[in-house]
Amino acid sequence: MDVQAIRQACLTIATGVTGLRSLQFQNHLYGCFIVMEDIAQGTVELSGTVLRTPMFSFDLEARFDEIGLHYGFITDTQLRWGDAENGEYRQCWVEAFQATGREKKIETVDGMEDVLIELVTTYIPAESSFFSHALHTGVLPHEWIDKALALLSPSAAPSISPATDPSTDPEDTSTVWNHANIEKTSLKRRLRLTRRARPVFKKHLGLTRRH
Repeated sequence: MDVQAIRQACLTIATGVTGLRSLQFQNHLYGCFIVMEDIAQGTVELSGTVLRTPMFSFDLEARFDEIGLHYGFITDTQLRWGDAENGEYRQCWVEAFQATGREKKIETVDGMEDVLIELVTTYIPAESSFFSHALHTGVLPHEWIDKALALLSPSAAPSISPATDPSTDPEDTSTVWNHANIEKTSLKRRLRLTRRARPVFKKHLGLTRRH
């Protein structure tokens, strides 16, 4: 597994994205962590590039852009990665998944995660650090859920949520904000947790754990 190659691919992206695109990247990267941990621990079987369990199969190469939608800390379709121009990032991850499937050494995964977490905490601005806040406890704090929703639905940000405003007719509530409220509730329920407890990093990343 070429850790430096994947670090460079992630560095190129991390230093060139902002706003929603940054959230897409962080969510996708988090999903890749979860996939790699599951492969190393034998939670799933990897055949070629296809993850298999008794319940489902998922082609990591053909559906690479969807990894964040299924394994990230936010499962919103707007967070599909979709970067056809950055084939190096895709290739590095596919090779990392396959290497993990052959070796099944969780300590190798741990080392790679440490390198990439340090990269993210160094190069992603504090005001956009969704990844780090998801790792902190496995659940985004309320204010970070709000920040994510502001990026996903920038035009739907009333000062009072329709769900708590008694003067709002439920029949007139915007579909977008209904979705936002549902998504806000489901985020806490569907956030993925990383597997292990880590030492605190320089930027107070905190501890992570994997259920």
